[in-house]
Amino acid sequence: LRRQQTDSSFTAGLLKRLEVSARTINDLKQRVMSDRSLSEKIQLQRLQEREKKVKEEEERVAEARRSNTALLSTFDALRAQNEREKTRIQDETVRLQTLQNDLVEQHRVTAEQLKADRERLDQEKREFNEERTKQE
Repeated sequence: LRRQQTDSSFTAGLLKRLEVSARTINDLKQRVMSDRSLSEKIQLQRLQEREKKVKEEEERVAEARRSNTALLSTFDALRAQNEREKTRIQDETVRLQTLQNDLVEQHRVTAEQLKADRERLDQEKREFNEERTKQE
């Protein structure tokens, strides 16, 4: 009987320790699951932060690309405008050179005509004076 009580008491003690061990295992399992969940949350948070940083960098790169495209477009437009202005100036230079040549030629012709007119006038005066002298 005593042995049965001792065995029963031993068995009850073992059952209690088994229950405590089972609770301890369950507590440890829950803690592991909680730690795993926390670790996953931290990892997910880090991934989200990296994703945010990458998106921000992509946006900066896209903005820089748009800015560079706008600058290149402006540069190309200014270059084309410069080329048109250069052509206009060259055309104007040719026009002014032609005008200058025409004026020089016109002056030369006018000077020749004036010289010829002067010579005719001088000749006519001489002839007039000679006629007058003969009539006197």
